Amino acid sequence: MGLMSRGINKLKELNRRRLEHEAEKLISKSKLLEKEFAAEAKRLGIAINSADSRSYYEILGLKFTTDQKAIRMAYQSMVKKYHPDVNKEKSAEQKTIEINGAYAVLKDKRKKEEYDSSSMKGSSKLSGEAAKGVSNAILKRYSELRNRDFKEFNERVSIPQYRDSLKAAIEETADWRRRYDRAAASALKVFIDRGNGIKRAESDGKNLLKSGIGDLQREQLSQRLLVLESMSRSFQEAEKGIATIKEKVKRELAATEDPISDKLRRSVS
Repeated sequence: MGLMSRGINKLKELNRRRLEHEAEKLISKSKLLEKEFAAEAKRLGIAINSADSRSYYEILGLKFTTDQKAIRMAYQSMVKKYHPDVNKEKSAEQKTIEINGAYAVLKDKRKKEEYDSSSMKGSSKLSGEAAKGVSNAILKRYSELRNRDFKEFNERVSIPQYRDSLKAAIEETADWRRRYDRAAASALKVFIDRGNGIKRAESDGKNLLKSGIGDLQREQLSQRLLVLESMSRSFQEAEKGIATIKEKVKRELAATEDPISDKLRRSVS
């Protein structure tokens, strides 16, 4: 083998190791993101899909498909992999039960159609508990910002100042819509940040799967992506519901905040 060929092979090996290191880092990072995202969703009362609530397709290592041959082949592969007689992991028996349960639905045309119909419908509505959790989180933060703003306003107007300065102070305090937008962004920041982090991790993981990583990292990353894809879908659905709740709370606040703002503005008109 020539010097150039050895050099090329060395570079390929270094690149493979780099990619595998990136895959390992992404797997670790995604687990932390999943944990933090789940905790924040729980705080807000938002139901999410996680490793314990995967779809039947994900249990079989599939994306949505109508191909019964692909479903059967995936089932046979997963059963072989996790059968307790072959796999000695403690979780193997439970996984085999989940695999058999998923296949029992997906192999049956009527059951599959019913399952697909109920599980594939997106929604822009949050559950009652989630809607209440999001509303309360926003209103709590809004109340904190409102109290702080009015305290600062009272301190400012207690000192003699020019009319223009007084008008500016009043306008800042009267602009409750701007304060509301700040409150909503602050109250939901962690949930939104972690959700976006999961979407980025999902995208990075898919790109890494296309690269030359080893079989072990590929299998581990593939399993991680099943979880990330579930949580990413949950996040996208939750975002739609959150947008609806934010507008609803804003409309309700207008009934009490608009008269107060108008009164403040009239005080220097």
